[in-house]
Amino acid sequence: MKNGVWDSWALSYIIDSTIDIFEALLELSIMPAINMFWAIFILSYNFDFSGFYLYLSLMYMCAVVFSVITMILRIFYSIDGIIIVATNYYFEEPVQMRMMRHFNQFDNDSLNLLFSLFIYFEYLLLGNERLSALSDIVFGLLLVWHPVTFAFSWYYLIQIPIELLLDFFIFPLFQMFNAPLVIWISIYLNDIN
Repeated sequence: MKNGVWDSWALSYIIDSTIDIFEALLELSIMPAINMFWAIFILSYNFDFSGFYLYLSLMYMCAVVFSVITMILRIFYSIDGIIIVATNYYFEEPVQMRMMRHFNQFDNDSLNLLFSLFIYFEYLLLGNERLSALSDIVFGLLLVWHPVTFAFSWYYLIQIPIELLLDFFIFPLFQMFNAPLVIWISIYLNDIN
């Protein structure tokens, strides 16, 4: 590794992104309906406009919308990664891929530097891997407060420790274990110019 450049198989990243798309589509097709059912059930049972559970159900509905948005963004991140990797790298042999790391973001001109820094910090805080972890944290913490949904909350709560470890520590620090976040703004700016 030199300056964030790794010898990698491009096809493995495309397969990883494709699996992530199918996982997000599966979770997008089933989980919002189940979660919205629980939110409407809690809302209809506590519709006297008082009490904690009414506000909890409203927060739960907002969390369902947040979850759908995070799944759609994960799909777009993965499709974008597939397009960039498929159009810029060979599949037959290992290729050198420049991964987006904290130490290789500062060697661009001023316009690319601004976009690169924005994209890098956005990826660290809200990237495609972090969005699912944030969604699981929100759902786990909301579902644990109602007696009816307490058992269902463990579906999300069990995923949180491993997601925190992988998505907030391992993947940002060791980018080669994750699908590459290619410095796509330079590719798009070159296409525009």
